[in-house]
Amino acid sequence: MDTKALVLLFTPAILSAQSAKAAGPDFARALDLKSFIEAARELQPPAPPPNSHNGHKYFSKDCVRIELGEGEGPVQSARTALTTQEFTEVCTPVPAPDTGLLVEHCFHKPGPAWTRTVTLLARPRQLPAGAKEVFEVCLEGKKLQLKPVSVSHEYTIEKRGEEDVLFILTPSEVPKAGTAAVARSVR
Repeated sequence: MDTKALVLLFTPAILSAQSAKAAGPDFARALDLKSFIEAARELQPPAPPPNSHNGHKYFSKDCVRIELGEGEGPVQSARTALTTQEFTEVCTPVPAPDTGLLVEHCFHKPGPAWTRTVTLLARPRQLPAGAKEVFEVCLEGKKLQLKPVSVSHEYTIEKRGEEDVLFILTPSEVPKAGTAAVARSVR
């Protein structure tokens, strides 16, 4: 639960406790808490405030780093699975006791999930002995992105497939000077 939700959840209790402390003990009122809760259940909450995040959708993000070493011919990575899930923020205005103010109570409702498998295939290229190139693949919602992290060549990247994805990396003919060339990122 995030900080905003905690503040919104505990604000009514804090305000009630402060007013009760100032007024002194009221045992009759404390016994009436049950009827207050029953009455609150029957209330129809008003529309959310205009600055509400109610209905806001977002996705979890799953990333993996894949290393490709040297080889005589094409070099292929192992198949890797990535999973992401949609979440919707659901907010409900709740009346704060004794203040008449509305506070939002929010939670995150899980939605559909997506899984993609990814394999990288680097066409033949020259690498120094023992060198490895590193790529990062991320899935966020239905967006799959390949990003070079540490590479020796510039690559043209071809994507094949939607759920079982193969990225074919075709290197430039001449390695880039320096240790980390940058290939264009593919979505």
